[in-house]
Amino acid sequence: MQTARGEAEKALKEVMELLKASKEANTSVQQKVFQKFEEFRTHSEFNQCLAYIFSNFQAVDTETRAQAGVILRRNLADSAVYSKMSNTVKAQVKDTILRSIGDENQRIRVTVGSILATIAKLEQCEGWQMWISMLGRNLDNPNILVQDGAMIVVQTLLEDCVVNLIELYPREMEGLMVKLLAKMKSSSERIRQSAVTSIGFLIHPKMTPGLKHQMEVFVENLIKLGRDECDKVLAVLCCAFTALLEAGVKALKVRFKDALEVLVGLSGHKNELVSYNACEFWATLLKPANQPRSDWFASEQGMMRQGALAKALAPHLKNLVPQLLKAMAYMEGELASMGDEKDAHVPDNAKDIAPRHARQSEIKFGFKASLKYSISTSDTCEWSLRKSSANSLDELSVLVGSELLPVLLPLINALLNHKEWIRRESAVLALGAVASGCKVGIQKHLGEIFHFLINLAKDDRALIRRITCWTLSRYSVFFLTDQTDKKFLRPLMTTLLERMVDSNKKVQKAACSSMAKLHDLASRPPNSSQKLSAFLDPIATQLAVCLAKYQQANLHTLYDCIAAVAKAQGARFCQAKYLEILVPKLLRNWSNMEAGNYGLFPLLECLSAISLAAGKLFLPYAKVIFPQCIRLIQQNLKSLNHQRRQSEHKFKRGDAHAASDFQKFEGAESIVCCVELAGCICRACGHLSTQLADPKAILETLFECMVDEDPTVRQSAMAWLGDITCVAPQFIAAYFPTIVRAVLKNLDPRFPSVCSNAAWAVGEAAVRLGPRSFGPFAEGIMGKLIPVVVNPKLDANLLHNTAITISRMGLVCPDDVCLHLEHFGKNWCQNLVGIDQQREAEMAYRGLCNVVSKRPHAMLASEVFMALCDTIASFSSPSPELHRIMKNLLHSFRAMLHNRWSELFGHCNPELRYHLACVYDLH
Repeated sequence: MQTARGEAEKALKEVMELLKASKEANTSVQQKVFQKFEEFRTHSEFNQCLAYIFSNFQAVDTETRAQAGVILRRNLADSAVYSKMSNTVKAQVKDTILRSIGDENQRIRVTVGSILATIAKLEQCEGWQMWISMLGRNLDNPNILVQDGAMIVVQTLLEDCVVNLIELYPREMEGLMVKLLAKMKSSSERIRQSAVTSIGFLIHPKMTPGLKHQMEVFVENLIKLGRDECDKVLAVLCCAFTALLEAGVKALKVRFKDALEVLVGLSGHKNELVSYNACEFWATLLKPANQPRSDWFASEQGMMRQGALAKALAPHLKNLVPQLLKAMAYMEGELASMGDEKDAHVPDNAKDIAPRHARQSEIKFGFKASLKYSISTSDTCEWSLRKSSANSLDELSVLVGSELLPVLLPLINALLNHKEWIRRESAVLALGAVASGCKVGIQKHLGEIFHFLINLAKDDRALIRRITCWTLSRYSVFFLTDQTDKKFLRPLMTTLLERMVDSNKKVQKAACSSMAKLHDLASRPPNSSQKLSAFLDPIATQLAVCLAKYQQANLHTLYDCIAAVAKAQGARFCQAKYLEILVPKLLRNWSNMEAGNYGLFPLLECLSAISLAAGKLFLPYAKVIFPQCIRLIQQNLKSLNHQRRQSEHKFKRGDAHAASDFQKFEGAESIVCCVELAGCICRACGHLSTQLADPKAILETLFECMVDEDPTVRQSAMAWLGDITCVAPQFIAAYFPTIVRAVLKNLDPRFPSVCSNAAWAVGEAAVRLGPRSFGPFAEGIMGKLIPVVVNPKLDANLLHNTAITISRMGLVCPDDVCLHLEHFGKNWCQNLVGIDQQREAEMAYRGLCNVVSKRPHAMLASEVFMALCDTIASFSSPSPELHRIMKNLLHSFRAMLHNRWSELFGHCNPELRYHLACVYDLH
């Protein structure tokens, strides 16, 4: 690039030629042009030429100008490029770009806003006072194109830099707000739209009092715009009301009734985007965690009035509910992508099979497994007007309860007889949406609803059959109360089993998900999964049929369903006759899978659930599965390390971009799933699991997982170690000196889930291996656990788990645990409170007493002693033996302290002293 001033025209001509050449179809030419652009991008003169070409509307065609603007914005977005430009050049570029603010071509005006916003972000808006004033003057320009261009720039600046602008130029922003409010009344639809959007960005926690004061005018203008004829204006208007609601702008409270009327009217608007944005307002208002404006309906005493928001909405229900129902019908575009009615025999396309990732690895908090299970009946995660409306109706039903039914049920009855099937389908969706919120009032209609749904499950339309399966699942909690099984459960199970082999894939999936949800609900108190055990023969038979019938995408849902049944029914389901018709088919599917198939994850999770439920009955299949898990883990570990070496090699070569693209290594999720399955097999088969593969291979695989770079792999490996320790302590004892090195490295609170599982494994090792095998490592392990338990900033579950582990160690090697008791005793006691399971609590409190009795003087600081007393008092149901131990411990303190006892015990609050005096005879 020539830099002499006299060569400016030559440089300009050269840039023009490059821009022209970049449009040629020849790939080789384009590559050379791109290289030139990359070579010149750091030169200030090159960017000045681009700015000149962009703004020279008389001599350059629009396409070339736009291209120059895009390249200029990309160059300026690089802070290294922009920082090399002098202040004079920067000002010249901004001034040159602003010349096109009123260009006849909107694309050019939009590019002006994009370039200036890019510069503003780099400069953090410092020194922009003059430019803001200039934009304000342009908003008053009589030329409508200049006004529009200025609005585009203002909107882009506020979107990207609102915080800096408010903090640096509060007065200018208040003045700009006045102009934006005026532009809401512009004759230009685009300017009205942009004005509303721009003010929406100013609705920010850092708003100045002056901006807040002007929000009253903004709300007034929005209400007037509710009758605007432009759909785009109405769409951003709904977003603005939602932003005001989320920010809690008090100006909205004053006109809340009028705002609701506007939004009710727009909820059923013919334009999909307008309706969608209006429905999102209701979702925001009604979401329980988000009812931030509940304080608007507070009483004079400041207390929330029960049902106050519901009362505020009550007058609008008769108009709002029909609009929501209208919006819940499928749009034409949605129906076009639904496929054929009878497609069960059609193989899935690649796009039909959504990638299924491994569920988050199990975390052993408080010695309690917490694998989460969820079922999705949705074909896509994309949000839509239909889903937003259904969600709003759901939240509305939760808020107003059965008072919604007098408005809703007549509308649903009318829709169920509508001549258009999509309206009938929307009525079934609405019934499902209000199942939870209206559960009290809906019960008297339950028999009628159930009978109607059972008939709809046989409808000719697949989408009606599908939504009916989903709606039936929403009422499952009612059907489980069926005492005779004949009124609800038997016809329900018959219907779901029939629909699981439907001729339509979507119906299959919905029925399968509903069956899984039914069992999931049945396994939760106060329900009983035993009610469903009478149907296990047909369930198992139909699951086997589905395994042979389903295409790839629905198999994922089927695996989840089988897992749900296994978890709910346990040993009742995992009898030999059921295992024989299901497990071989599952293993056949596994053997037929190609490497990298996402279906592996739900399949392995399914086998994990079956193995835990089956126990020793799973042993014949474990002999095949366990060695396969070991091989798969080893293969993926090898692949994972190979990918890492390749990435490291690329990084050393300086190919940082390629290296960063390579960071998502394949194989880690497969390892996690296989390790989880191996752990489940260990729990199911007990000590026999160590004989299912070469012991050396098991140990080497476990150790390599424990030291892997990926924390999810290490997390699952720590859980696996604990599982093996529980069932085969002799196997672990032989290798514990080697294993403990990896365990110590994983007691790292920077990775809470890994650290928690490592602590759990340590606790199991302590009580299973005993002092002889565990004792030599106790002091080193305590050196890792103490910094964790005394750090209150760490995750509460991690702290709780660590405290329990210390207690378990206290049962085995109290002399090592008590060495630094004065430093961690208080935190240990505080984090020990709240153990769910009686057996675990007994062990933990015995360990605590065991350690404290070794060094009682370490607990004599008043805060530490109070924590000890509070912890003892928190355990409300100790066994007689543990009660005796804790009583003796407290009495030993009183005997040791003599006259000081009253002083130390007096630091405890009166309620605690009274409780301990009564329960442990400390009068």
